Amino acid sequence: MYIVDGQYFELTLKQKLFFFVISLVINAFGNGLSVATAMGSAPWTAAGANLSNATQWPISVFLAIIAVSIALINMILLRKIDWPRFFGNIIFGLSFSWLVGVFSKLFIAYGIQNISWTLRLPIDIFAVFLIGVAISIYQRANWIMHPLDDLTNILRFNYFLVMHLKHK
Repeated sequence: MYIVDGQYFELTLKQKLFFFVISLVINAFGNGLSVATAMGSAPWTAAGANLSNATQWPISVFLAIIAVSIALINMILLRKIDWPRFFGNIIFGLSFSWLVGVFSKLFIAYGIQNISWTLRLPIDIFAVFLIGVAISIYQRANWIMHPLDDLTNILRFNYFLVMHLKHK
């Protein structure tokens, strides 16, 4: 959705798909780069990276498990079955998981982990910046989101907002 001169416009399916793909790639690129720098990343990606390092399993496996688990939790928290939202979470989560694995392997193969920390730090800051940009894009498109970002919206609008209104 967007607003021009006070008029509300809904994004077309083509626009939604465009923003979905762009944000997914930017998000996975940023997360893959931050994993490769080993200097900090988004919390759940960091958890996946640590589990991957501990088990020697691909990071994609852990990110996919987290995504599917949170998609199921989202349905429970919504207290209704919303199949389009659920499958959107799954599509985003699995695509994201796979792409993060691809990008992190690529950056590690290029030797990002072997450069000095003084060079890796600004690279990691740029990577986290990209993650924020990507999340902003798909939150604004409001079509298909990563299950964890959808979880924050569900909690905010269905639980914390109600608590805030009760205390006024």
